Amino acid sequence: MNNLEIMTIEGDVKKDELATLFIGLFGLGMTLAGLFLTTPPILLWIGMLFLGGWVYSVISNFKQTITINPNSKNIKITKQTRFTNNDTIIPFDHIQSIEIIEYEMYSEDEPSPTAFHLQLRTKDNTTYLMHKASKNAADLKPTADKIAQQIGCPSKTERSTPPKDLNIQHMIIAGISAVVIYILWYRLFTGQICPAMWAGSAPPIIILVVFIIVLRLLRIFIK
Repeated sequence: MNNLEIMTIEGDVKKDELATLFIGLFGLGMTLAGLFLTTPPILLWIGMLFLGGWVYSVISNFKQTITINPNSKNIKITKQTRFTNNDTIIPFDHIQSIEIIEYEMYSEDEPSPTAFHLQLRTKDNTTYLMHKASKNAADLKPTADKIAQQIGCPSKTERSTPPKDLNIQHMIIAGISAVVIYILWYRLFTGQICPAMWAGSAPPIIILVVFIIVLRLLRIFIK
């Protein structure tokens, strides 16, 4: 068959904007306090640490574009951040199903609201969220059926647990880890722990670098 319709699904994947704003404002406030007020220099380093986390959170947001091409018989998933552009190509014969995933959001005070998302599952059981959502499964079914028909695989509805937003947890763990690692480094290679350990330009640089490394590793291995 030639000249078959090419489908495109686009979506922006953003972190919790309110939490990200809080982290940025808190980091800015602590940094200004450390610069202009007669406070311990540790406030400056903590502020810079949170500002680093805010910057990382902002630049890690990405736009995802999914192109279903029946002519080349593959799906291309493009993730574009402010600085990177990564493509994943999945042949049609590697795809097991197109799923409408039902996420039930548990609440003690209100009836549990439900959200539905489109998801692609490969034959090796890898899943790719297509970032097309609705409060009604019927709204997604025509799209799911159309994609499944082009690919030649079944479409179905599945129930799942809510997707986790680990952004804040990752930042807290990375921040604590960065400070602890700096304290251990100073104790092992420099000398006794004392107020002077927070003086100079080395502490914020070391803590910020460790923070970014730990945060990156957490986001790779804990999802």
